[in-house]
Amino acid sequence: MINRARRKLRLKKNDENDVKVLKYLYETRPDVFRQYTATEMLINKYVAAMKATERIKNADGFGCQEEIKKMLIDEIKKMS
Repeated sequence: MINRARRKLRLKKNDENDVKVLKYLYETRPDVFRQYTATEMLINKYVAAMKATERIKNADGFGCQEEIKKMLIDEIKKMS
């Protein structure tokens, strides 16, 4: 579907044009998109936080883990 829309809009494949194609598809065919749930958002934030924690742990020990944990908890509270 994305390839067909890209051809219809006569755009080359790159990140910027893919955003344009997705916007076009959302405006013309919103039924093909599903809603991004709060649970999925939290899971993605948790995964990102764990990846960041791992990088920090490998870089300078455990010093920043509590700060990351606090940021994640604050973000969860905002969503509630």
